[in-house]
Amino acid sequence: MPNYLALDLGAESGRAILGSLENDKLVLTETHRFPNGPVHLPEGMYWDILRLWSEIQHAIAVSAAQASLDSLAIDTWGVDFALLDRNGALLANPRHYRDPRTAGMMEEAFQRVPREQIFAQTGIQFMQLNTLYQLLALSRQQPHLLEAAHTFLTIPDLFNYWLSGKLCCEFTNATTTQCFDPIRRAWALPLLEALGIPTRILPPVCQPGTILGHISASDIRLSASPSVTSSAAPSASDIRLSASPSVASSAAPSAPAIRLSASPSVASSAAPSASDIRLSASPSVASSAAPSASPSVASSAAPSAPAIRLSASPSVASSTAPSASDIRLSASPSVASSAAPSAPAIRLSASSSVASSVAPSVLVIAPACHDTGSAVVAVPAEGKDFAWLSSGTWSIMGVEADAPCLDERALAYNFTNEGGVFGTWRVSKNIMGLWLIQECRREWGLSYDEITHQAAEAPAFLAVINPDAEPFFRPGDMPAKIQKFCAESGQNVPHTRGEIARVALESLALKYRLVLERLETITGKRLTPLHIIGGGTKNRLLNQLTADCIGRPVVTGPVEATAIGNILMQAIALGHLPDLSAARALVRRSFDVETFQPAERAGWDETYQKSLRLLDS
Repeated sequence: MPNYLALDLGAESGRAILGSLENDKLVLTETHRFPNGPVHLPEGMYWDILRLWSEIQHAIAVSAAQASLDSLAIDTWGVDFALLDRNGALLANPRHYRDPRTAGMMEEAFQRVPREQIFAQTGIQFMQLNTLYQLLALSRQQPHLLEAAHTFLTIPDLFNYWLSGKLCCEFTNATTTQCFDPIRRAWALPLLEALGIPTRILPPVCQPGTILGHISASDIRLSASPSVTSSAAPSASDIRLSASPSVASSAAPSAPAIRLSASPSVASSAAPSASDIRLSASPSVASSAAPSASPSVASSAAPSAPAIRLSASPSVASSTAPSASDIRLSASPSVASSAAPSAPAIRLSASSSVASSVAPSVLVIAPACHDTGSAVVAVPAEGKDFAWLSSGTWSIMGVEADAPCLDERALAYNFTNEGGVFGTWRVSKNIMGLWLIQECRREWGLSYDEITHQAAEAPAFLAVINPDAEPFFRPGDMPAKIQKFCAESGQNVPHTRGEIARVALESLALKYRLVLERLETITGKRLTPLHIIGGGTKNRLLNQLTADCIGRPVVTGPVEATAIGNILMQAIALGHLPDLSAARALVRRSFDVETFQPAERAGWDETYQKSLRLLDS
């Protein structure tokens, strides 16, 4: 029975989903879930990339303890990126796409290269968060980082590198950057050169379904999540190591002697024998040597390469005494090395409280690394003339096409052309999505169910906002921003929480209708049904409002579409499924969907016509 691990990181949370093929169906088990979000510093917004890496390590560990893994794959949001130096070390924490440094960068780019030429070379929707404008901002504000950079990697590519040692950008995520030419199917070098962005940092592009490398069973060792600690006090024989940051060894023991020590907080009255002492270097321990260890670890000693592998978090002790061959060292990724590690140098681990049962080799596969690309793989559609809507923090609506659409209408409507699987393209448009409700929830401290219930009880068609208006892009007091937009546009101002949420949800449904109609104009087809996938499908009120607004069926599900699509691409890469059609048939057999038929149509057409100017501003 094949087992696949999907590591799916979204803008609000990440999750590890174990997928198994059982009785001609796909069965999912969530093995780990963790929050995600920006870190605010005085100079800007960042992703906590090192904590995410730690969570990924922990997710692999606990998943490997539950099943013998055949493969694993990572997908994340698009646009954001990391820079590595010539030795493969991370130069800085990646910035968040909502970071304000890109303000004014689109206009600056247009002064150098006309808007029409940028679209002709990239086919990407104009948004200030795009990688192109982040790189332009970096070249203006922190040019030293680009000068020091050797390699550009998008976020999932960075994690794939740390897992497999492979440096490449996966196709679907590369196309989100507005730095990729969809006609030449290569980086848009002339555009980047015209904007003064160095092209030497761009790595090769690989296709979804590429097998990047593997993690062997001996590589998966203990690396507990930072939040996991042991409630038991280990005996002297159980003490496995974690050297205090302040402890350094002046001696150069031989390889068999290289074992470390107990966590600084654990004291033992016994003196364990050398064979009992096992190791876990603190993230702050540096080494002048560069054996085949993780780039983050160093020692003043020069042990032989076979002795250097990964390890447990300082706070976790193992109840077993592994043999010398089991000693693995897992240094924190926060420490950079002057050497570029090879793939075997990247080591993982399982929580010390978890027993691992892994296959001899776990393959690392690039799925559609852009989360929307993976989600579209899992659309349970049978025909071709359907529209899809990936609903979450962002709403992304589109069609699956055989070629990118670069005509004047696509440019005028600000549509985007992002890569799909098996030669397809996602002609689509980003819409602000449930970010509006997420930010309201942060202000109010209510559950999503409470907000939805109050919205359902509020009066209809009180006011309309444009979800994509600039004030709604930044975090902070979303309810007040919605009220201000309504007041400034001469509409009724919502006052209660239910009224504010109702205005946001109805406005999303109206924006969906506008984008759907324009998709039909571009494709020349009537697109039905609308398939809604992703976490936003759980908002049944929005689903029904959408069906009422567009006047056609809305099919919702599966909820975990992104993880499912990730898993399906792993199965196809390994030859366990033949093609995309078979993968979607498997989704239909395995997961329930719900259809929302248009019901309360009164008022929608009139409101839509009156609101077109606002929705399209």
